[in-house]
Amino acid sequence: MARKLNGSIADAAARAVSWSSCRTRLAFAQDGTWAAFTGKAEVNGILEDYRIDVDDLAEPGAGSDTFKIATDSYVSSGVLTGGNIQIHK
Repeated sequence: MARKLNGSIADAAARAVSWSSCRTRLAFAQDGTWAAFTGKAEVNGILEDYRIDVDDLAEPGAGSDTFKIATDSYVSSGVLTGGNIQIHK
């Protein structure tokens, strides 16, 4: 059974990038508190590969949970300043 992935992100650095949508999800991996998925996304009107890694380290996640978003032309990573990453087993 395929896992349902959902979420959103507000990244200050991403304001310079027109990230319109993730078009496909090609792969998903999960191990404990860490998860990653890859696929194709439209970035500034161009289809690019993407990879998103997240780590659910605390509840709530602000100040502890981490993320990394990478495309062919863009990378952003860090610790959440607000919100929460939740990985369900």
